[in-house]
Amino acid sequence: MAQEYNDMKKSNCIHLWLAMLMFVLLSTGCKPSHSEPANAGADDELGLSVQVLNYMDEGIGVVYVNGEWAGSMSSHAGGNSIAGSVGLPAKWRPGLTVEVEWQDDALYAKDPNGLYKATVPVERYDTIHSGFLWLAFFPGKKIRAIPSGTSPGFPGFPDGLRNPFDLCMRDAKCSAKYYPNRKLIQGKDQ
Repeated sequence: MAQEYNDMKKSNCIHLWLAMLMFVLLSTGCKPSHSEPANAGADDELGLSVQVLNYMDEGIGVVYVNGEWAGSMSSHAGGNSIAGSVGLPAKWRPGLTVEVEWQDDALYAKDPNGLYKATVPVERYDTIHSGFLWLAFFPGKKIRAIPSGTSPGFPGFPDGLRNPFDLCMRDAKCSAKYYPNRKLIQGKDQ
């Protein structure tokens, strides 16, 4: 009985020692790396989920934003998966950009490891508390970086831009080529 008591005391001491060690390790890893108060920059940055909109006839195999993987997207599709995120200033400022790297099907056919790279201006935004950075890919390697708290096709989305799938499904040629098993969407807002 005395041996079991000593073993239990020893085990409890080891657990207590490990808990204290974990506390010290975790608390030192959370300290800011500079002398500003811990919450000084919290209101100065906005975290947005990255969404890809592909208005092109070819798929996009991979997309990176500021060096972070942000997903991929088939042709005439978009906004159906959230793969990455990006931090932007809480207030827009002139000259704000993101670095976008991507590979479409044509580049992959030439060089499976190749990537296009572009510095893309971030479109003006007002107050957003949460939302998305929409990367809209258009023919001719044109890209728009659109921060928004809403989605394409919904009120308040810049320029009234619609989801590429919805646009394709309103066009008989596009829907027949890219979505032959889907029914064409009829509507007055084509």
